[in-house]
Amino acid sequence: LFRSVARSLVAVALLVAAPSSGLVVASGRGVRLSHRSSRSRLLLLSAATTPPLQPPEDARPPPPASGLTVPLPRFSWRTVAFIALNPAALLPLPIAGWFMGVNLLGSAFGVVNRLMFYIGLLWTLPLFALSLLPLERIPALRALREVSQASETICLYALGSRLAPLRATAAAVLLSTSAALCEELAFRGLLQTLAATTLAALGVPARSCVALAVAAQAILFGVLHSYTPSPVYVVAASLAGVCFGAAYASTANLAVPIIMHFAVDVVSFLICHVQVVRGGEEKQQQLLAADFPIARMFREMSSWEIGRASCRERV
Repeated sequence: LFRSVARSLVAVALLVAAPSSGLVVASGRGVRLSHRSSRSRLLLLSAATTPPLQPPEDARPPPPASGLTVPLPRFSWRTVAFIALNPAALLPLPIAGWFMGVNLLGSAFGVVNRLMFYIGLLWTLPLFALSLLPLERIPALRALREVSQASETICLYALGSRLAPLRATAAAVLLSTSAALCEELAFRGLLQTLAATTLAALGVPARSCVALAVAAQAILFGVLHSYTPSPVYVVAASLAGVCFGAAYASTANLAVPIIMHFAVDVVSFLICHVQVVRGGEEKQQQLLAADFPIARMFREMSSWEIGRASCRERV
């Protein structure tokens, strides 16, 4: 019992201290986009974090004045690599769990099992249904527009402002694979397993153990994916975490939530990319000027790159 509790506390402490967070979606409250789409509210769950280094203050360009435009982001494999590598910050957690003897993959794990692949796709259908339904048209759910706007901001920086189907597909596959593997190993493979094991050791009934473990990891998953001014993205990501956790609990196969996570991300990336490009430069400029966490993070990263380029030119 003591060992189970200690393992859980260590895992949670390490995860809270990790610099990674989930991905994406949201716009500032004061930003209104002229281009509307009832099918753009897609949940991206790739990890993105604040750059580890910051440019000097004098190297950062001042924010553009009202009415002025800033250069639109171009596709860059460096940016794609930055986003794709961030989920790797979670890998020490499952690695530590593996050394502690935690079964990260589930008792029925089997990547080559075709049935598990189809089960994963079936579990993904509810997430796609919730994403594609125009729920933001309901007055009480208007805050869901933040999810769309944040997703589009990430796609703008990650995939660029011009349509590039092949390049965007390759980048989306890379980003989605990184997020699906690293985050599922950390949240469902490690945290959910440890939580269920610890609760069982405390004498909690089996069904309650599963339900509480799924809820706990989903809440933490949502909190670490907070990219909007309001808690709407936390709620959306938490619901996705519940779906991933329930799929893992019911199949005892981590391949299922990995497939789900990958499918949700890659489809969302590609659809958002098309929507951002079709929205035109005006919409893209509004996304760049939005004042919410994920947009500010990418602006800082862009300022850093501009500062480095200016320093090289001076030299």
